[in-house]
Amino acid sequence: MSKIVIISIFALFIFSCAGEDTLSSSSEPPRKPHLISHLGDTGDVIADSTTNYYNSNYEFEQNGIDAISDGDQIQIQWEPLQDTDIDYFKVYRFQYEDYQADTLHFYEVIDSVDYDNNPNKNERTYIDSEPPVEAKLFYFIEIFNASGLSAISDTVCYKLLPKPVLNFTTNLFNSIFEVEFSWELDDNISEYRILLFDDDYNLLWQYTPLDFELQNLSEDPIPYSGNSIETPNSLWVRIDAFGSDFDTEPINGQVYSIHSGSESEEKHVVLQ
Repeated sequence: MSKIVIISIFALFIFSCAGEDTLSSSSEPPRKPHLISHLGDTGDVIADSTTNYYNSNYEFEQNGIDAISDGDQIQIQWEPLQDTDIDYFKVYRFQYEDYQADTLHFYEVIDSVDYDNNPNKNERTYIDSEPPVEAKLFYFIEIFNASGLSAISDTVCYKLLPKPVLNFTTNLFNSIFEVEFSWELDDNISEYRILLFDDDYNLLWQYTPLDFELQNLSEDPIPYSGNSIETPNSLWVRIDAFGSDFDTEPINGQVYSIHSGSESEEKHVVLQ
């Protein structure tokens, strides 16, 4: 039995239980959840405006599926669920290589999460804490109501790259202009971006090093070159890494663009 047939049977079973226009009721299936594809990255310049995906109401970047700074992890996000009687949800993951290999069981359930008893029901994220690094990964979720009826989401994808590690010997500085940035380079990374935030995650400065600056990075760290920042102050810095985008062959009739990247662990910078 081919992978297309497997997907079709699975989708047929799930979608037969789903209806986007149904009323919220435990006797009817929930409406389809919508995962959010990767929308971009903080520091992207769009229409001459620098984007910051942090929102004052949330502690995470609202840019869809993305790498996060805490460990080698991927966070998926979805739009608010339309039903109030969701009991739990399952998180599915598969690798593009397994899909291409035409294996019958190319996807797996990586977690089942209690939703009904979750005190943070407004939370719209899930963190995959152990994704394979440098693998083209796809995710979808299946939500279940109290009657056991379910609906499956659309699919999103991302490729996690090796994480940059900032080389900071101290985090205490008398001036922001004393701060310099260096890290180990990786051949799989095509671009790096330095991001500096205040305690409320307002973006104060972003810089994309040029190729010649990276060639001697270990000996010549990149200095801060933004505006003056008053002291004392509490700041956060991280390095984002990016790879090349990749377009897939059609998967169940749809071509996906796989974005790739990673985020260093954030470092606390204290201006005395």
